[in-house]
Amino acid sequence: MIFCKNENDEIPVLQIYDVIGETKDENGTLSGISGKEFADYLSSIENKGKKGIEIHINSLGGSILDGMTIYSAIKSCSIPVDTVCVGIAVSMAGVILQAGRTRKMVPWGQVMLHNPSGGDSKELDTLKETLIKMLCPRTGFSEAEMSDLMDETSWLNAEASLKNKLIDEIADITTDANLPRITEKTTPQAAYKKLLEVVNSIHTTKTENMKGLASLLELPESASEKDFIKAIKALKNELPSKDEMDKLSEAILSKEKELAELKEKYAKMEEDCKCAKLEAETLKSKRQEAEALALKMEAENIVNEAVKTGKLKAEAKAAWVDLYVADKERTRSLIDGLSSYRAAAKLNVENAGGAGRPMNIGSYMAEKRREAEEQNKKRK
Repeated sequence: MIFCKNENDEIPVLQIYDVIGETKDENGTLSGISGKEFADYLSSIENKGKKGIEIHINSLGGSILDGMTIYSAIKSCSIPVDTVCVGIAVSMAGVILQAGRTRKMVPWGQVMLHNPSGGDSKELDTLKETLIKMLCPRTGFSEAEMSDLMDETSWLNAEASLKNKLIDEIADITTDANLPRITEKTTPQAAYKKLLEVVNSIHTTKTENMKGLASLLELPESASEKDFIKAIKALKNELPSKDEMDKLSEAILSKEKELAELKEKYAKMEEDCKCAKLEAETLKSKRQEAEALALKMEAENIVNEAVKTGKLKAEAKAAWVDLYVADKERTRSLIDGLSSYRAAAKLNVENAGGAGRPMNIGSYMAEKRREAEEQNKKRK
């Protein structure tokens, strides 16, 4: 079963939170993630005009065949697909993680890689070679090193994965809603409030109030006045001084200011990156246009020379220019191998018989052959 967290968003989040490969239990209940079903679902989202897709992975791996189907579907998707390890990416799940345009991992994430199992040795060796070719291109490991890593059944945490280029960045997905906060019981203001409650309680002589005070100070109901005073002094000593409170407030303000400056710098960096990317794309386009123009000019020069030397006919010039642009090396080789098609110059036999007399072409050719034979005899 494929679960999409936010199908209507511009960047939907697909979750691989189960074993890879569909299985049935003894009751016929299906579980696991079908590679074909995942690929079909990915294709359906791709055709909805989304900006991209994000795939969150927390899986123990599973079927290599289904995993390869998912890997190939991600790699062939026409829109950007980013992968995020949000827990563990074991075995085939770790391979799928490598298919993302950007590969991320939460600080507490883990990747585990090991050798394939469950078949004869020849099949397993072939599968291992395939998995290594899927894993290595974007990592810091050679194929031999990856093979050793899989032999050892290796676990890599977020820092090790980043160092060895199994991921591109460590991403903390903690939201503001889940940031740790100071509870009321631990704030200085709460301590002052508690002290005030104690002081107010001392001013009453009612038994119930004294019991309440004892409970508030975590004292037994039989506590004496000295016990109350001792507990209140201890509470007072736990309170920070005014100077400490002022320093704490200044530190908080400083951190808030620092955070605001960092957010501003980050926004500027994002804008600069967008501008740099646009500029790079423009320069790339201009360079490609210039290269195409230079290649066409080169093609026209080569073809013009071939026409001039009689290797090509002028009416075929445009077609040969297109061939040269499409496949420079092969077309150049073809042109170099051509011979001149031009016919020999027309013989002037008007006066070949001498004294203005025309000569029969057959006689003329026979005479030329005799002359050639005599010259050959002289050479010998």
